[in-house]
Amino acid sequence: MSESMRMALRRTWILMLAPGVALLFLTEVIRYGNLAPMLHISETSVLPSVLLFISAFVGIGLPLLYRAAFANAHKRRQSVPMYSLFRYENNSIVVALLAVWPSIVASICSFPRFHASAMFIIALYVSYTAYPSKRKLDMDERVFRATP
Repeated sequence: MSESMRMALRRTWILMLAPGVALLFLTEVIRYGNLAPMLHISETSVLPSVLLFISAFVGIGLPLLYRAAFANAHKRRQSVPMYSLFRYENNSIVVALLAVWPSIVASICSFPRFHASAMFIIALYVSYTAYPSKRKLDMDERVFRATP
């Protein structure tokens, strides 16, 4: 993969992650500084469990399903065009990093500690695994037999 494609993927990763991290940081500063009242969700509410499920599904399940669908779509081909691989990598970053947003909702709504912590851990995991490192991109090039 060319360096310009790698830089474009890194730019996508930063553009998807930076607003979420900034908003999460801001809500935590507001919450711990008691600068504004936060919403409070009771422990008996179903909303934290639903958002935890959505966060895990979007952050872990959808990227796996997307990778399997991409591999299945190209399994009979000798090679995959580099542009298709780039599009796949870009879309998988966008899909995976959507899992950061439920942790922001958990922070704003003062979810129970278990749910908020689990969503935050999922967001950290997804942020780490979605990063388009040179090693990961080179491996995907070899696995999918990408050609320019």
